[in-house]
Amino acid sequence: MKTVRDVLSAAVLVLRQQSETSADPADAVGEVINPSLDAALLLAKVLGISRTALLARGPDPVSDTQYAEYMLLISRRVAGECVAYILGAREFYGRTFFVDRRVLVPRADTEVLVEQALLRLDHFFAGGVANPLCHDCCAGSGCVGITLACERPGLLLSLSDLSSDALAVAAANGAALMGRDISLTCSDLLSEVSGAYHVITANPPYVSSELSERILAAGSQEPRLALDGGVQGLDLYHRLPAQAWQKLLPGGWLLVEAGEEQAAAVSGFFESAGFSDISVYQDLAGHDRVIAGCKHA
Repeated sequence: MKTVRDVLSAAVLVLRQQSETSADPADAVGEVINPSLDAALLLAKVLGISRTALLARGPDPVSDTQYAEYMLLISRRVAGECVAYILGAREFYGRTFFVDRRVLVPRADTEVLVEQALLRLDHFFAGGVANPLCHDCCAGSGCVGITLACERPGLLLSLSDLSSDALAVAAANGAALMGRDISLTCSDLLSEVSGAYHVITANPPYVSSELSERILAAGSQEPRLALDGGVQGLDLYHRLPAQAWQKLLPGGWLLVEAGEEQAAAVSGFFESAGFSDISVYQDLAGHDRVIAGCKHA
């Protein structure tokens, strides 16, 4: 009889061997970083319990059917499919977002973008704006914009993305987490977006084309459209600040995520578009991650 403890131990060994033989560390999502965590999350899914509850179930039996299902998931993980796609979900800022291969998997680094946007929105709330207007560009799964709206219920939110597939995922997340429909626009950056906003956020694709090829070749199933930012990873940043300037209300803010070596270049694009009070914020690893600029009245 197989027990939870036995099955977990065997799966961890398989995943650890995979992590030691990984050919390319560029794929941060598909690479096996924490075999024990991955094994536990996948077994918890098969058993229909939480990972916390799994800790107390070591001696419990695992049926042949459950074992076969579990090993199928482990084989998908060994093949490079990320845990989030296998589970169909990823936690972000304390909420569970539906994700699949139509969207980028939310990263913890992006929570810095949320935190800085919340600070700007709070300024408008404090200044007497009852319903600040916020637009999230390159929305993907909707994790940034939906999180902002959930954290600040008075917020009026709209989302846009070039991918209609991604917008379908964002719509599902909006319905699940907000209980209502969201204004969605299929748009190349802000070209098709109407209205004026107090805050615009964006997490555009910023990986260079060369690195994108390496990531995809290593087995990542994330969409190329959400990764590839051109030769230097900066293609969309050349256009976004000028477009955002036209869409922001006086005193409004543009906040974007960028690669750790791109902050100086992106700040320059902000300045050229007319933004001031340009600031750079670091992620938990100490890397430059978020750039913010204000459209002063």
